[in-house]
Amino acid sequence: AAETGEKGVIRLLQEGHFRGVADIRLRINFHEELQQSNTQSAQAAFEGGLPDLVAGLEAKARELFAPDGDAPEGLEADSADPDSALDAALADFAARADGTLAAVKDGSLDLNAALAELRETFSGLAATLDATFVAAPAPAVEDTDDGSTTVTDVLETMPSEGEDVSTEASEPVPTTLQSLQDWFDDEVGKLEAAMT
Repeated sequence: AAETGEKGVIRLLQEGHFRGVADIRLRINFHEELQQSNTQSAQAAFEGGLPDLVAGLEAKARELFAPDGDAPEGLEADSADPDSALDAALADFAARADGTLAAVKDGSLDLNAALAELRETFSGLAATLDATFVAAPAPAVEDTDDGSTTVTDVLETMPSEGEDVSTEASEPVPTTLQSLQDWFDDEVGKLEAAMT
């Protein structure tokens, strides 16, 4: 009966039913129990959110890096079979994330270390994708049939007289990899928020 009463007090504390000195004294008296309850809640949020994060990452990576089974526009596959390279990289990420989840469940890894490990695992995935899909080279000026470049070919690539040639850098367009990084950072932020 005392254990049920303690759980009730902890629940009421978490719901904010007590005010002032009563709240402070109860938080002092039940500090360990509150910490344990908060840790269990955070762990449950991590355990529930990680599989969704991994599935979402896989879908987002496929959308960005292989929308139709081909390398996206502006990228070239640097390997013979980019689909298998993408599959292998995503499978490796999923396996490492499963390992992190197992370590959290068995208590050998705390949640902050698990989040750091998850970010490190993503960095490995990003490095693999960066090595697999490289930026396509800019198209060269077309040569004539005899292999020479004509003045007209060069002039067509230059801005016209009335065109404003700005020396200021324009807003950088996010790369495919940067888009994936931004998505991942946002999703990990949501997972962290759910854990608090």
